[in-house]
Amino acid sequence: MKKTLITIAGFAVLLFALLGAARLLERARPEESAAAPDEPAQEEAALWEQTPDADGATLIRLGGDYVTVRGAGAVVSAGNVVTIAYPGVYSVTGLLSDGCIVVDCELEGTVSLILDNAHISCSTGPAIYIRDTAGTLVYLADGTQNSLSDGTAYEPVTGADGLPEAKQPDAVLYSADDLALAGGGTMTIRAGYDSAVHSRDRLTIAGGELTVESAGDGVRAADGVTMLGGTLALRCTDDGVASSKKDVRIRDGALTVFCGGDAVSAGREVEISGGSVTVNSSREGLEAPVISLSGGSVSVTAADNALAASMGDVDSGVTAADCSVRISGGTLYTLAPCCVRSDGGFELTDGAAFLRSSENGKLVRALWSTVSGGTLFLCGDFETEGLTFDGGVNAVYWRVGSVVEAGE
Repeated sequence: MKKTLITIAGFAVLLFALLGAARLLERARPEESAAAPDEPAQEEAALWEQTPDADGATLIRLGGDYVTVRGAGAVVSAGNVVTIAYPGVYSVTGLLSDGCIVVDCELEGTVSLILDNAHISCSTGPAIYIRDTAGTLVYLADGTQNSLSDGTAYEPVTGADGLPEAKQPDAVLYSADDLALAGGGTMTIRAGYDSAVHSRDRLTIAGGELTVESAGDGVRAADGVTMLGGTLALRCTDDGVASSKKDVRIRDGALTVFCGGDAVSAGREVEISGGSVTVNSSREGLEAPVISLSGGSVSVTAADNALAASMGDVDSGVTAADCSVRISGGTLYTLAPCCVRSDGGFELTDGAAFLRSSENGKLVRALWSTVSGGTLFLCGDFETEGLTFDGGVNAVYWRVGSVVEAGE
């Protein structure tokens, strides 16, 4: 089931990481019975705000090459495939050497998967395949270590007519609907085929410590990615965090990226208002029609543009006139041939921006640039004719004609 970096030497800035997680609320327990639950569980709060109750959960125990289920809502087929057909809470523990968990639930209500020292590998598809549900929470139990992995090729998924479905799974953790990750445990994902995590709807990361190695993208979601807490460390051949149609929003937590593509990209906007983002290697660091930084700390090393505000997909609804890079708080460090490239404007109203060119290239390429507040440090070449200062600005502009040794 899959495929599994480009490195760039540069300036290293050690940034603090604000680790946080959204508060998780209590949710109802499913009834324990040998039959399917009579009524679907009701969604009492947002997926990432729920605290699934392991005491009332259906237990899925992994035993190497077989699976056993104790409780309602899930069945085992072929010895190593578990299918969850009813909303509720399911606790998964043990090791599965070649099998998968499938969520195929047409009823109203959400599914919560508690991973409790669970290790799942599948050679022919996703380790966790969420085919149909109102929403799924993958909850990493506190203090546990969990892992998911796949192979390098996937078998096609067929419909009732026996023909391959139009949208095929392409990630170790794949969801056709809303997906949330939370909890206080750790999870390692190794993706050999394509992406590590992919939601065709929305993806929210609210907690946990995730480490990803991917032959394709790290994490992506068509309808937006939101990071509210936890830590996410990505080492990817292609993009790090991506949303093809909508926004990527980072409000807390710590994100670290080594990738060969874009570290963080969005069809509409990349918004960072808290936490820390450290891009150690990338083609482009942050890429979207609109890039806004209002808090937190961001450090980007890139082979092309550190920040690139340009047109996204035609489905995003964004036009060229909307493109901009706006900094109103937080701290930004960049090292790239071009630090900021915008098809529209560049604006600094507060916070601090330290822009350094790795090849004595252009620091900022934009139709217009306005600096009206905050702190600006420029090291390299700059198209000064497009730059406007408007009072209250602390700015240093240092132009060098040759390489300067460290420490000088």
